[in-house]
Amino acid sequence: MAQGGWRNVRASSVLLCALAATLFGAAVGCWAGYRRDCNQLRTVAEEITADARSGPERVLALLHWVHVETGTAKNQGYFVLPALGATPIQVLRAGGDCADKARLLSAMLREVGVPATMAMCFHPATDQPSHTIVEARTDPDAFMVVDPAFDLYFPRPDGAGYFDLLDLRREPAILLRRLDQLCDTAPRNHPIHSYNRAQAGYDRAGSINWNRNGLTRFVRDRLLPGLGDDVYRLSRPLPFEEPKLFVAAAALLSGLSASSVWGFRVWQARRRHARPQPRAQFGRCFPPRRFVRTTPVGRANLLASRGNGWQSGERKDDLCVTPAPAISPRGCK
Repeated sequence: MAQGGWRNVRASSVLLCALAATLFGAAVGCWAGYRRDCNQLRTVAEEITADARSGPERVLALLHWVHVETGTAKNQGYFVLPALGATPIQVLRAGGDCADKARLLSAMLREVGVPATMAMCFHPATDQPSHTIVEARTDPDAFMVVDPAFDLYFPRPDGAGYFDLLDLRREPAILLRRLDQLCDTAPRNHPIHSYNRAQAGYDRAGSINWNRNGLTRFVRDRLLPGLGDDVYRLSRPLPFEEPKLFVAAAALLSGLSASSVWGFRVWQARRRHARPQPRAQFGRCFPPRRFVRTTPVGRANLLASRGNGWQSGERKDDLCVTPAPAISPRGCK
């Protein structure tokens, strides 16, 4: 390879290495920030649930605290990108709407050992998310749905546990009965009176928006035969609930991609540099056969060489007469 080619490869390699190092550093920094946030949330959540003795008690204690202690306006904070929304720590400090409160509550529940995931209600006309709730796993086979925006949960009439997401999907009347019960007993200024029953029903609720596009619908259709209705309560991938974790994962993947491109370019340059040079004998060059067969220059040189006469035993289909300056100094003399 020419010296200028190696210089170009070295320059691009330096840039790619710097880019990869920057992305890996960003991933580590975001991960460290995520862990610091988790430690802060754990401290607050453990203090709130200090007197709780079971999973449902922890869920209800954190539900009431998030509903009362945090504001109700949309949180304007975000991490790196506005589309990622506010982090749980930002919601803890400044409050937020239903989606913000659900993100905070699910994060705090995970920190006290209660698996939880956000779920969405969908508008019946537009099929777009209209409300956000949380489903928590209180026991290996027991779930309960809570709504931190309205301090709403769904106890069973017989006192044996709580209704879960699949119960509310199958029987939407459970929500209506619970709302009527709370509206009869709650103060006039309680937000439960402003619940939009038409747009925030639970009959289409799910943890993942399977109707988002054709790909998600295809995945849902493949999962339904094996999982049944449980496909609607699958836990959301954690990076989609934690903005810092999402950025860390994106930076890590980008860094790996930059490293792969750098490695490919170095391998390609070394392979080109190691390619054997054409052989020379008495001013006649022996280029690769593909050069003679496929390029116009090779065919023209072959025809010209046939007219100059050859010694017996020479292979005319492999030889070509090429001026010495056209070949690398190491090729022809």
